[in-house]
Amino acid sequence: VALRAPLLEGRGYPGLVETAAGLLGRPIAILDEYLDVLGVAGLDADQQTFLDEAILRARGHGPASIIGPFVEERMPGMHRELINAPSGVIGVLVVWSAAPIGSADVAVLAEVGVASMLERAREEVRTETESRLRGDLIEELMAGEVVSRESLVRRARHLGADLSGGAVALIGKLQDPHTEGRVITDPRLVRRFLQQARAAMDLHWPRSLVDWDEGRLLALLPAPSTGAADPSPEEIEAQAATLGKRLLGATRETVPGLALTLALSRYTPEPERLGVALDEARLALS
Repeated sequence: VALRAPLLEGRGYPGLVETAAGLLGRPIAILDEYLDVLGVAGLDADQQTFLDEAILRARGHGPASIIGPFVEERMPGMHRELINAPSGVIGVLVVWSAAPIGSADVAVLAEVGVASMLERAREEVRTETESRLRGDLIEELMAGEVVSRESLVRRARHLGADLSGGAVALIGKLQDPHTEGRVITDPRLVRRFLQQARAAMDLHWPRSLVDWDEGRLLALLPAPSTGAADPSPEEIEAQAATLGKRLLGATRETVPGLALTLALSRYTPEPERLGVALDEARLALS
């Protein structure tokens, strides 16, 4: 029950590891299947550094096999437990312990694994619902359907995006550079890529609208709110180009061996004309 409480309270993985560390009396971390850290508790600086270095070593094996090398590498004092879901491995628990893990702690880790699966399922439901709503809005714009300014702005705000001042449209395609025309559809790679793309946009361009459809990354980048004088269209477009470069760099690190191609529209200040901006980016991509 104690391990479900953080999830019911909306504290997610950080709350879960904090509770687990208290029950175990040991530092603990939860990583996903790509070794992205979902939550850590109780680690000192040396342990955090060791974990970061172990993740980098495992990622050197390539995106398709990183969790195996991470679990199999000899790491004295670190107990690693895979989180298995019906769909397969979805992560790994890491516990720092000089002594072998006892049966009571094994039971706690089993409950942490179950709680992690519940949180993952909750996140996937929320993500799928938001993705469908984002996709519906962008699809309407790309299909040329008439969407009033008020309706567009209101629907976008419900999804955390502010399109009241217009936006720059961005369209990207993730491909295998060694096979011409082969678009990447592997759900594991797509999920990994989207995690990093959304993280980069949340950091560098908050309140944007991001979607994935038929092998394409679709985004509307709203005019940045600076609090001072409004930036010019040229400044907004330059910032969008800088974001594009960051996305290209993040892709090389996140899914090495794959190529991302991006196209940007000009800044379109009228929200109701963002369908035209998406068309412009689509033509530039082709």
